[in-house]
Amino acid sequence: MYKQSIYTQNNIDKVPQVQALNKDLLFEIKLMANILPFRVNNYVIENLIDWEKAPDDPIFRMMFPSRDMISEEDFSEMVDVILGKGTPQEIENCAQRIRSKLNPHPGGQSKYNVPHHNGSRLEGVQHKYKETVLLFPKEGKVCFSYCMFCFRWAQFVNTDEVVFSLDKKQDFFQYISEREDVTDLLITGGDPMVMRAEQFAQYIDELCKPDYGHIKNIRIGTKVLSFWPHRFTTDPDADDLLRLFEKLNLAGKHVTFMAHFNHYREMENDVVTQAIKRIQNAGIIIRSQSPILRHVNDAPGVWTKMWNMQLELGIIPYYMFIERNTGANKYYELPLGQVSEIFRKAVRNISGLGKTVKGPVMSAANGKVEILGTRKLDNKDTMILRYVQCRDPELNYVPFFAEYKSTDTWFDQLYPLNESDEAFFNISSDTAHDVVSFDEKSLLQVATS
Repeated sequence: MYKQSIYTQNNIDKVPQVQALNKDLLFEIKLMANILPFRVNNYVIENLIDWEKAPDDPIFRMMFPSRDMISEEDFSEMVDVILGKGTPQEIENCAQRIRSKLNPHPGGQSKYNVPHHNGSRLEGVQHKYKETVLLFPKEGKVCFSYCMFCFRWAQFVNTDEVVFSLDKKQDFFQYISEREDVTDLLITGGDPMVMRAEQFAQYIDELCKPDYGHIKNIRIGTKVLSFWPHRFTTDPDADDLLRLFEKLNLAGKHVTFMAHFNHYREMENDVVTQAIKRIQNAGIIIRSQSPILRHVNDAPGVWTKMWNMQLELGIIPYYMFIERNTGANKYYELPLGQVSEIFRKAVRNISGLGKTVKGPVMSAANGKVEILGTRKLDNKDTMILRYVQCRDPELNYVPFFAEYKSTDTWFDQLYPLNESDEAFFNISSDTAHDVVSFDEKSLLQVATS
């Protein structure tokens, strides 16, 4: 049986493939791992990275930190502390200062999205849109490996920022049982698939009860198919885990895996195909989503090949996301105009069955903003946009227009083209939460606290 081994900054230099790297590069990796969370397992090292091409291999670029992920000034500061033989606390203090500049919780998710229940914040839960609740199980707050581009990187470091992790299960279940307009539950993390089947069953067994009949759709946000497909083939409780998904189906729930594939190489191993078939045989739909990333998948051909492979495997292409404005985004981000063109060229070469994919999409503070294309309007470079999901549901799927520059990489850099477009930019969190009528003005309490 193939067993999982985990490597962090403390033992990564014991891996033969890593030992063969340039010594200066290895020093930079270990130094950067003090700042950004670093974790990689043996499956990724042995099966996904082409070490002959490292550090330019796209999977290597996803998994290993680079000095270019922070400013040269901040990198030099950490070098001085390390070479000056700083104490562990001095090193951590320096890392904390650098992390604080990296926008740990983009879109105000910690401030605006956490609901109140019985007079206090319901930690480990987010409720941004009226019909959808996000759950962060305490038992699933790590991942099999950490992607350096992850917008939830702050989950994995010891900062003063809020870590989304549910401790009070009964409060959560009471919260969703009382809200019959909630139809969708997204179980995320970390990665919920790191949980043992017996841990996962504590959530599944409860959700199958009649009190939660209004919860029709359950999504699992996971990178497991890329980073540990053995979870569904040879892990000791693989069958038990699949039976839990079957139980959800029998309870009338629509279960979907929101799989994170960032490159077609992640689907080329036979064990991935086996895992996909076993999941699908348990009645689960698999959809795929990924951010577009410089150094990793910033070419139309990569996406065309990835989406076509997914269609062959029965996976539904769902989202091409734009790298969020957090963490190492300066290393991975691309100009919005370039992203739009990559999407256009990639999607035109796949089957109509794959044109279910939405993109490129920014998960901004106001909601998910899709770029429909670019044009010259009023002699200005213009983006045509729409919300596929918005804090104010009245604005969903209504086209609007923004002026953009060739260097713009995120929604907050755009400007309304005309006065009529301003309403799509000026959605205050207070107003938006009032529009969707959350009970007890819960999110308003958070916004003003």
